[in-house]
Amino acid sequence: MSWSCDHVGLLVRSVRDAAVMLQVMAGHDPNDSGSMNLPVPDFPAALDAARPPRLALLRGYFLDEADAETRGAVEAAAQRLAAAGADVRDADPGIDFAYGYTAHRTVQQSEMAEWHEPLFRGHEDDYLPRTREYLEAGFSYTSVQFVRAENYRAVMRDRALAVLADCDALMMPTASGPAPGELSNTGDTRFQSPWSFTGLPSIALPIGLAVNGLPLSVQFVGARFGEEGLLAAAHWAEQALGVRLSPPLE
Repeated sequence: MSWSCDHVGLLVRSVRDAAVMLQVMAGHDPNDSGSMNLPVPDFPAALDAARPPRLALLRGYFLDEADAETRGAVEAAAQRLAAAGADVRDADPGIDFAYGYTAHRTVQQSEMAEWHEPLFRGHEDDYLPRTREYLEAGFSYTSVQFVRAENYRAVMRDRALAVLADCDALMMPTASGPAPGELSNTGDTRFQSPWSFTGLPSIALPIGLAVNGLPLSVQFVGARFGEEGLLAAAHWAEQALGVRLSPPLE
C-alpha cells in the first residue's frame, strides 16, 4: 500500500513472544533496500534486565479523542504502573497530531497511487470501493502537498525523539476505543498513524476489557532502532499490569 509507511506487525500472546519473533526477523538483507546494516541486539535477554521504566504519557490529542471508557482505562493503567515503581510523567512533544494524520494520508495514498496506477487504469471497478477512494485521493494530491507532508513527517519524528531522549517510551492509547466487533475494518487507526508515519517502533499491551467484552489497550513507542529498550519497558509493564486476556489452551 505504501512502501515508506507500511510496517510488519506481530500478533503474539506476550512481549517475550514479540522479542523472540523480532530476534528471528531482524538483521540486514542485502536484497532489501530498506534493510539497515546494523548489529542485532539480543532482544529476549533485554527482558531479563528490565527495570521500572520512565514513561512519557501523551495526553492532549490522544485522550481528548478517545472515548470515556478508553480514557479511564489508560489513566488507571498509568496509575497502576506508577504505583508499581515506574516513573510516569505527562509530556507534550508539540506535535499537531491531527495535521500529522492528514500528512500521513497524503504520503500513504500518493505512494499507493503511484504503484497501482498501471494496474488501476482501466480496471477501476475491480478494486473495492474504499481502496478505489484511497487511490483517487492519491492521484489528486499536488507535489507541493506531498513535499509539505514529508517535511512534517521529519518534524514529528524530531519532536518525538526529543521527548524520548529523557524517557524509555512514550505512552498513549492504541486506539480511540475498544477493538471493533466485526471484521470489515481494523478500527480507528489515528493513534497508530504517527508511529507508522515516522517509523518509530511501537508495541500495544492489553489493559482490560471494555463493557462490550472486547479488548482495550495502551501502546508504548520507542526511539529509532530502540526496540531493545522498548521491549524491556513493555515487558516490565506487562508484568506490573498482570492483564491476561488469552483463552486457556487445552
